[in-house]
Amino acid sequence: MLDFHSCRSYIRINDKIKRVIIDRGHAQLINSEKNTIQAIILVPTRELGQQIHSNLNLYASYNPEISVIGLFGGTTIKSQLEVLKRTVHIIVATPGRLLDLIDRKSI
Repeated sequence: MLDFHSCRSYIRINDKIKRVIIDRGHAQLINSEKNTIQAIILVPTRELGQQIHSNLNLYASYNPEISVIGLFGGTTIKSQLEVLKRTVHIIVATPGRLLDLIDRKSI
């Protein structure tokens, strides 16, 4: 369960994520024409990662060219390795899973 400080941090992060993906009035920070990872969001828990990943997918629906992946436990690493073979612009990850994938030279 998130405490008050975590909730405030989550709201701040969430507002910044909206700007990164769908802010059409200003310079968008993610360039969908580049086929590289452009943002990595590290989260301390899988639950927070799932929430942020869900919001990112919602915001990315306004710009379907942007690809988002969540990398944390609870899903098979094999499926995550398959997704990483395609274009991914934004990664939401827990440190352990991210390090595991870096060690496997998948990122």
